[in-house]
Amino acid sequence: MRSFRTAAIGVCLAITTLGLAKPPFLKVFMEAYKISPNSPLGKAKCLSCHLPPAPPKRSNFGHDVQAAMEAVHARMLSPEILKAVEKKDSDGDGFNNLTEIRAGTLPNDKSSKPAKSRSKSSLLLLGAALLPSTVLCVMRRRRV
Repeated sequence: MRSFRTAAIGVCLAITTLGLAKPPFLKVFMEAYKISPNSPLGKAKCLSCHLPPAPPKRSNFGHDVQAAMEAVHARMLSPEILKAVEKKDSDGDGFNNLTEIRAGTLPNDKSSKPAKSRSKSSLLLLGAALLPSTVLCVMRRRRV
């Protein structure tokens, strides 16, 4: 009877410990990038790194994070490890992970991407095209 009770207590403790053993990866991720809970990324929670319906299967972004952790033999996620995958484009949509995270979109979902904005080079070209006409307008006003 005593061995049964000891075994039952051991099983209960093991189950409880497993529930508590989940690392606070999501918290580290959310705090490192100050992610809004109302953004698509904030609402995704565990699906930021995992495939639906939920863990344990990882998405490409989750695999990139895991590889970065393994490269430094880390068991816990840190902002430094996240930084190591910022320049990657885990979902192959043309935006690196950091750009997607800052926009609040999912770095593991090709259909979730930041709104396109004008690049610096296109703005420079636009400015260069407008410069001659602007100079002419200023010169004409000075004559009058």
